[in-house]
Amino acid sequence: MNFARPGLAKDKAKRIVEVRRFIQNIQTLLTEKRGIIDLTEKKIEETEKEVGELKARKEALTKETFAEFCKKNNINDLSAFQNEDVELQKDYSEKKTKIENEIKNLQNELQYITDARTDERSRAETNLQAAKNRLEELREVWKKARDECNEKHSQFLKFHTELEEREKDIEENQRYQK
Repeated sequence: MNFARPGLAKDKAKRIVEVRRFIQNIQTLLTEKRGIIDLTEKKIEETEKEVGELKARKEALTKETFAEFCKKNNINDLSAFQNEDVELQKDYSEKKTKIENEIKNLQNELQYITDARTDERSRAETNLQAAKNRLEELREVWKKARDECNEKHSQFLKFHTELEEREKDIEENQRYQK
């Protein structure tokens, strides 16, 4: 007795292979995106380090250069020189914002890919569980059919043995009657 479609197991096996391939592709893509995020974070660190070094140099130069000048000229406000610092801060802030936005976009893309992978994995697990359940059902049907077959075979052997014994009895009776 065949209760399953012949191609069902093959179709499910194909689907599982396709899902595994899809998951492997997503994992490769995730690895690439993580590499991009790492490079971007490294760029941010380098930029922040450069800005820190520039600030330190500027501050040291400002103190050194203008200390005597400010003392001689009795200048308490270096706003003209500070405007230059404001420009550096603005440039740094723009670069930082741009890089942070790029990181957010990459994180969103990574989250989307991760969610898609999770959904696909969940569907694959559901399909696999359904296939396992169907396999178990078919095993139960097979066991019942096998048991019935064994019982019918036993009955057949019993009847066959009985038939052979009766045939022998009939043959013996016919010999005596002759």
